[in-house]
Amino acid sequence: EELYVHRTRYLPAEHVVEVNAIPTTSVPRTISDCGSHVDRWTALRMLDSASPSSSLSRDIHLTAQRLSNGRAGVRAIMEATVPDGADRMRSTMERMAREALRIHGLPDGQWNQAINDERGHIREVDLVYRDARLIVEFDGLRFHRQRSADQRDRATDWRLLAAGWRVLRFTWEDVVHRPGAMADEIRRALAMS
Repeated sequence: EELYVHRTRYLPAEHVVEVNAIPTTSVPRTISDCGSHVDRWTALRMLDSASPSSSLSRDIHLTAQRLSNGRAGVRAIMEATVPDGADRMRSTMERMAREALRIHGLPDGQWNQAINDERGHIREVDLVYRDARLIVEFDGLRFHRQRSADQRDRATDWRLLAAGWRVLRFTWEDVVHRPGAMADEIRRALAMS
C-alpha cells in the first residue's frame, strides 16, 4: 500500500466533515484527490469500495468534475458517476466484464436491470439480453463468499428459469483470466435465441 499526502491551499467548507470532532476531508473530495494519483482501475476499485448511494455518487461526480485535472483516475471516477448515466456499473468486476465483452465483439446488453415475473420482483441482475431471454451474472467474492448467498442465487435462478430466462454465471477468474472463453459462451447462448 502507498500513502499519498495531498496538500491544498484552499479547502471549501463543503469538502470538510467532522468525525469525532476532528475535521476530515469529505468522501467525494477524498475519492477525487486520491483518483489523481492512481490509474483508472485502481480509482474505480476505490470508488466501488465506497459503495456510494445515488446522492453520494452525484456529489462525487460534481467534485471530480470541479477538480478534473485530466488524470485517468479522476476522469474514470467522473465517467462512472455521471448522473442518470446509462448502464450504471455496480462494481469493478462488472466494468471489467463490460470491457472484455466489448473487446470480444459482443453486443451491449442492459446492465443492472430489475427482472420480474407474475409474482413480482425477482432480483436485479448484472447483465440482461432481453430479446434473447438471457441473463448473465458475475459472481464476485464480495457478495458470494457465503453459503447463504449461493443458496439465494440458486433459488432465484430457478425462479428466473421458470419465467423463461436462461442464466449464465461467471466468476472473477472467468472475467480476468478467461475473458475470451466467457465471451464465446455468451455468444453461443445469444445465437441459441
